[in-house]
Amino acid sequence: MSGLRLDKNAKKIVPIAIVMFAGIVLASVFVYNPITGRLVTTTPAIIFQPGANAGQADLGNNNTITVSLSPSQTSASVLLHPTYQKTYYKDILEVNNTDANTTYYILLRVTDPLDDAKVVEAFAYLKDTGGTLLATLDLTVAGTETVWIPIPANTVYIIDFSFVISDGAGDSPNTAPSLTDTQFAIDLIYSTSGTEAAP
Repeated sequence: MSGLRLDKNAKKIVPIAIVMFAGIVLASVFVYNPITGRLVTTTPAIIFQPGANAGQADLGNNNTITVSLSPSQTSASVLLHPTYQKTYYKDILEVNNTDANTTYYILLRVTDPLDDAKVVEAFAYLKDTGGTLLATLDLTVAGTETVWIPIPANTVYIIDFSFVISDGAGDSPNTAPSLTDTQFAIDLIYSTSGTEAAP
């Protein structure tokens, strides 16, 4: 018989080739299902406030224990003036749960450690108003954090600080300790649940 002849097996090859080609085309197709969101802001439940000793005289000539707060009182900056050996600062910063009905859970995390060879120790202490120690945070270790600590409604906690600065060769009673790193940073994280790890 003249003309184009197809092997019987060729009929099987054609549909397979079509399916493979269709699969390649579909890989270039994208479907977009929209999700919309809406933000309804609220007032902060946990805020900072100056401790009882903020604004008091610090060590050194005309130095003051300084606590500065953002307008919303959701961030704080502390300026302290420790000297050789151990300096302890009591009731410098306070943490206030302003919610009248809800217990929150807080933890403290070091985000920028105090890294200096002369700083032997540096700690922040979280206490209740009765002086009970709730947590101790090592300010010289990056990423260290406390466990979740419940802070009941309308409750205030207190943060103290302590520093141990070594006394060595080259130091004198006429000079302040010479530090290469003088800053540290802490995140106070709070949550409605004290069971999940904070990201």
